Parts: sequence; C-alpha cells; structure tokens
Amino acid sequence: MLPNYTNEEKIVFYSVTGGIPEYLSRVDSSLSLQENVQKLFFVPSGRLFEEPTNLLRQELRIPETYNSIIAAIADGSSKLNEIATKVGIKTSQCSKMLSTLVSLVCYKLIKTYLSNAWES
Repeated sequence: MLPNYTNEEKIVFYSVTGGIPEYLSRVDSSLSLQENVQKLFFVPSGRLFEEPTNLLRQELRIPETYNSIIAAIADGSSKLNEIATKVGIKTSQCSKMLSTLVSLVCYKLIKTYLSNAWES
C-alpha cells in the first residue's frame, strides 16, 4: 500500500489515518503527502473532513465539549488550566475528558492494529 511514497511519508499517512484501510484507500498517489492530507481532511468537500466529528459523536456523550478541548489544544493551549479556562469548564472535568480522549485514541489505534494483524 502507498507504493509511491517514502517510508517516512508512509509513517505520516498511517499516523494521520490511524492505519484505517478505508482512510488509506482515499490517498491519491498522484498527489504529495501534504496535498493528500489537505484535500482529505481540511477541505470541506474532502472525503474525511467530517470524520473526526462523526467519530466523536459516536463515541462520546458531549461531543461539543470534546471538540472545544481539541480546538483549545490546536490553538496552542497546553496546560490543563489553560484548556479548561478556554473551554469554560472546571479543571477536574477537563482532566477526565482529556483522559477519555487519550483512551479513545489509544483504543482506536490498538483496534486498527489488531484488525490489520488478523487480515495479514
């Protein structure tokens, strides 16, 4: 898979997509790594543009707050207090929600890895 890319680029593709075959199948080999990521994830008409929001909706009870936490981190907040203040929640609630996000990401990565291992 991804024959036209360097090993480093393949690592980035797998990191960005979580190694999910459906997402990897959307890569256009005529485009660069940067062009693919931009086209798939950051253009409103991109095939994976709404995927992060859809995943949060499926997995979490309050996706809007989790989205706000992710946005605060993307905007440069790195301390728990900064993130909580920016989102408008208590630091204890923010801490629990960050733990849930980390667990969710780890779970998805492990699940993807195991399902790929079984297919091999």
